[in-house]
Amino acid sequence: MSMALYRKYRPNTFDNIIGQDQVIDVLKNQIKENKISHAYIFSGVRGTGKTSTAKVFARAINCINYDEQKGPCNECESCLNNYVDTIEIDAASNNSVDNIRQLKDTIMYQPSFGKYKTYIIDEVHMLSTGAFNALLKTLEEPPSHIVFILATTEINKIPSTILSRCQKFEFKKVNSSDIKKRLVDILECENIPYEDNAVDFISNSCDGGVRDAISILDQVSSYGNISMNNIDFVTGRASIEDIDSLIDNMFKKNSFECIKLIHGLISKSIDVKKLPFQIISRLIDALYIQNKVVREDMTEVENLKKITNKDTDISKLITSISELENEMKYSNAPDILLQAFVIKQCKEQITESNFDISNLVQKIEMLENTINELKTNRGIIQNKTDFDSGVPVENSKEIVKPKLDNIKPSKQISTEEQEQIDFVNSLMPDINSLLKENKFAHIIALLHEGTIRRYVNECVYISYPETHGFHKNAIERSDNLSIIQRAFSKILKKDLTIFIVFDDEVIEIEEKKDEMIEKIENLFGNQINIEVIND
Repeated sequence: MSMALYRKYRPNTFDNIIGQDQVIDVLKNQIKENKISHAYIFSGVRGTGKTSTAKVFARAINCINYDEQKGPCNECESCLNNYVDTIEIDAASNNSVDNIRQLKDTIMYQPSFGKYKTYIIDEVHMLSTGAFNALLKTLEEPPSHIVFILATTEINKIPSTILSRCQKFEFKKVNSSDIKKRLVDILECENIPYEDNAVDFISNSCDGGVRDAISILDQVSSYGNISMNNIDFVTGRASIEDIDSLIDNMFKKNSFECIKLIHGLISKSIDVKKLPFQIISRLIDALYIQNKVVREDMTEVENLKKITNKDTDISKLITSISELENEMKYSNAPDILLQAFVIKQCKEQITESNFDISNLVQKIEMLENTINELKTNRGIIQNKTDFDSGVPVENSKEIVKPKLDNIKPSKQISTEEQEQIDFVNSLMPDINSLLKENKFAHIIALLHEGTIRRYVNECVYISYPETHGFHKNAIERSDNLSIIQRAFSKILKKDLTIFIVFDDEVIEIEEKKDEMIEKIENLFGNQINIEVIND
């Protein structure tokens, strides 16, 4: 049976441990100065070298031919028999109080070959509370020949009483360039052909874990060479081309092509639950491109530049897909969730840059007030009193909408009329206050969407866009129109008539002319100018 590559190439000297110089240098100096501590705790994400460093350190402190640069020689009697004086305990399966008591019974014995006996407790955060308490006293005052090395991926679960008795070393994620160099060394030693971009992809996709990278390399190498096609096939991932195509169609709001692509990926036995992570990784690259930054580890950069739109809110999309990823983890039908999300994204045509959010909030507040008022005061319009007389609206004289027989298309508004329109607009806060006092908040909301466009012959023309047909129809109701007309008349202190029209019906009312003037115009045409002077 062949040995897994990550076991075969496990570091056996300090020089072979990559990406953890801040830890290795301190440990080397302690050995050099003979200042070995009784307890250490190594923490960090998986595959960063915690257990490997612990094993190398355990050999180094007993090595007869120790080298200050490389570490243990791995050839002396102590190194060759290191397994006797180095006891490795898996805390995940030996986490009870009884297991710790057994450990306490064995620490009294002297090491067989070296100066120290080392206990490496892996995944120490899995110990029970009772086991931690049992370990506490031993960890605080162990025999002089005992060294404890605790390794964990979740240091937050370790009691503070344990942490305070140990020297803490944080193992950081290994950068992709160091991982790539390690992978290339292994490939060359094993004589495995490889594509450079495939090795880059493995280095970038393992999240700083060397063991994960070597495991993927070992798995893919079973197909003969390290290539992107083999990586996609073995790991169940979608190709970068497919991910880019999906993102491109999402940017273009092409839901049909997105669904078609997803179905194609499913037919290739792609793991759907991995797609959100791949999409997010690619969108992060697109975010860099959008801000004119290109990282060294990016792949297919030119294609990404073509599909990245500078106006697209990529960060918002990343957040949405992150939420989708969490939902898909626990779903029995993740493919349906993904397709529904894509369709929703493609239908969203409005972004934050296309509208004024403050205006939207104001409209929502008005609408909420109107709904609440209508719910609590059903039929309120019919029960309100007239502004002037105190007579209920239902008994007051209903105002009929005037006929617009004398309307002609507007060419230009005169300066005098514009001044009158501005004057009415300046009084709108007073009109709204009057309506609010009499509990007509719903009419304020309807008026808010309209615009005063004309003021002719004591007639006020309020226009609405074609898209606001609901508001126009609602405000044209006889009861609402009657309330508006009385409010305008009371504030302007004159009898006014209100017309409700669409924007494309902006009008000009011609004043009715005297019969004699009309006869003169019909007789002479445009040959004379007629001026009427009031006495």
